[in-house]
Amino acid sequence: MNDGLEDATPISEAELDSLLKDLFRPSPRKEPQSKLDDISRRKHSISPTHHDGLESLKERLNLRLDGHVIQEETGGKQQPTLADKLLARLAPVNEPALSNVAEKHHATQHHDFLKVYARLEAAIQKAEQSLASSSTAPTVTVPLGVATLHEWTSLFNQALIARDRGTAESVLQLMKRSGVTVPAEQYDSLMAAYVSARDADGAAEYLERQRQAGILPTKTQQHLHVQAFLQAHRIQEARSIVFRYEEENRPPAQETYLLLVKTLLSSRSAMAGQHRATAWDTFAHMRYVAHPNPSAEMYSTMISACADASVPQPHRALDLFTEMTVDHKIPPTRDAYNAVIRACARSRDKAFAYEAFRLAKELVETHNSIEADTVEEQSIKDSLRPNIDTFSALLEVTMRTGDLARARWILAEMIQAGERLNDTIMGHVFHTYATYNPSMKKSLVKELGKTQEVSVEPEHEPIEASSQPTEVTTSSENNSNLMPQTRAGILREVKALFCRIISGHGSEGSAPGFNPDLAFSGVQITTNLLNSLLAVHYRHSTTSAAIRIYNEVFPQFNVARNSQSYADALAALVISKSGKESAKVKIKARELAEPIWESWVEWRASLRSNPSDYTLGDAAISPRRIEKMYSDMIRIRIGAGDCPGAVDLVKDFVKHYPPDALSRVEIAQASSDPSRKSSSRIALEAKQRLLVRLTTDLEITDVAIPPFLTFSDISPIHQMLLRSQESNRKKHLSYLTWVSNAYAGHLKQRKLLATLGKNVRG
Repeated sequence: MNDGLEDATPISEAELDSLLKDLFRPSPRKEPQSKLDDISRRKHSISPTHHDGLESLKERLNLRLDGHVIQEETGGKQQPTLADKLLARLAPVNEPALSNVAEKHHATQHHDFLKVYARLEAAIQKAEQSLASSSTAPTVTVPLGVATLHEWTSLFNQALIARDRGTAESVLQLMKRSGVTVPAEQYDSLMAAYVSARDADGAAEYLERQRQAGILPTKTQQHLHVQAFLQAHRIQEARSIVFRYEEENRPPAQETYLLLVKTLLSSRSAMAGQHRATAWDTFAHMRYVAHPNPSAEMYSTMISACADASVPQPHRALDLFTEMTVDHKIPPTRDAYNAVIRACARSRDKAFAYEAFRLAKELVETHNSIEADTVEEQSIKDSLRPNIDTFSALLEVTMRTGDLARARWILAEMIQAGERLNDTIMGHVFHTYATYNPSMKKSLVKELGKTQEVSVEPEHEPIEASSQPTEVTTSSENNSNLMPQTRAGILREVKALFCRIISGHGSEGSAPGFNPDLAFSGVQITTNLLNSLLAVHYRHSTTSAAIRIYNEVFPQFNVARNSQSYADALAALVISKSGKESAKVKIKARELAEPIWESWVEWRASLRSNPSDYTLGDAAISPRRIEKMYSDMIRIRIGAGDCPGAVDLVKDFVKHYPPDALSRVEIAQASSDPSRKSSSRIALEAKQRLLVRLTTDLEITDVAIPPFLTFSDISPIHQMLLRSQESNRKKHLSYLTWVSNAYAGHLKQRKLLATLGKNVRG
């Protein structure tokens, strides 16, 4: 065997490079570590002579081994190698199932690739056997020169392209056996391939094999390890992985903690409240264990969490922003500014609304103060330029405070700056019009010594685009510098804006010479945009006119309604007035509400075969909205004097959402998370995972509570039954009492189970 190796004609590097040039193609560019997920999806072009190059390589290797190569077609009794097993596993190229020509070509290439791999393994195996039989110490690593590092890398990439992660790992092992030092990027790329395939268990097993070989995971591999489990929605296991690295005194990078926190905050499952609390605990835990100084992106994420909470936390957001900019001297980013402005905007306190505008002014001043003399300075200045998210956050302030003057100014600034408007921006603008209170009211308009009622119902006209963009008018005097003085003026101005949105799109039937309104060309007519438009009519127009637009506008633009559409329309029909004059109005409201209710019931049934099987998410029905729909419809029927119809609604609600569902649905229990079992906020025991807890179990919001009715929801029926003389009055009163007590009892049991982990009956 030694003689065969010595007498074989040596292969020069130039000859071997010529043989492999068609198979081993260089990558067009080196993939950065931040984009490792894309490595397994890279496309490589392979020339038609690829298969011929493989055949030539097989002949050369056969000559070098002097006929001792293990042929796959021979029936020798030698121990099968890994390559032999791979070849045996490979399906024949001419299999009838591969009817597509491209599939056959791909299978042929992969088959040839495995053949080349088999020859390379055979060459290395025979060299190792020769070395072991010689007098040379077996511990000496001999570079065999079978392939260069560039060629090994190309072979490794070919395995990743074929999504054959097992063979790719074998290539790395073969590289080590041939004496080639494997670059760390190759291990990272293989780990990224497991993540791209969403194979969390495979990634964990691969890293465990690396550990057994004495190779500890790098920071990149740690990040990919956690990411693999987060993609598989195995959050608790991902956290355990982070804790394990901390116990080894090798904590992951801060980007890994950031990924974990973002995943927890974006949860929409029944454990969303628990995950949000865990995100804050993880943030505090990270600062004690691994990274005491958070990055600007981490601060921005936590400030955004303050804004996105069920109850906004502007105080905490401002504290974090001050800690970031003043205490740690971290230059604030635009994302940080946008997050803290949004947190202040969503507060009901007007003091925070003024703080939001102060922060926006600070952002603009910071941007203008930078002198862009170099390309780097210009890049920094551009990164601090207010963007559409900044304007959107400021418009959230105006729509909550009804500050129409600021909203109009912001809209004008965006158009002047060339910002591309969208449906979210215009939705905020319309909501600002809805909350705006005009200065002139009917009670202040007098003529001939008596109060004259002013009708605010405009003449009903279809909303269509004109041949040219409509100028925005803000008052009866058509002076755009004045605020609308009446409700009719508000409706005219909103209609003008909506016509500009329509004209921004144009249509196939547009007249010759039609010029689209480019400022509004990016505004898509969506369900939320139409809902915000209708909100203006619900507030400032008559009910009949608003419902008429509601019935026409969605089919006109071929837009589907959502739960918000039905809820807003039904809420607009709830009449709180009393007296003889409003009796006909309440009956009319009931006539308008019944079709909306029936349409909502059909829409709810179309979402799922089982209406009680709801989940959290954008396309789902919010449990609180379901309660509001039933409560409003009960009041509408009671207002019209239909007590039996209102009782039927309660029975329908109990049928779809029974009281025992409150304690039967999976809930976020404190005992489900081992790291939260301790009642103390600070625990320094070795077995305690989270060192610091910023949220107690009592502060965790249970976001998955099913729909339920309270006594206030059914009290209108109760009051009418007390005044009624119907024969089944006592029967209905007893039923309503049972409904109220049943929901209250199961809700109490759910609270005890969530906070104390106890199943209390009674």
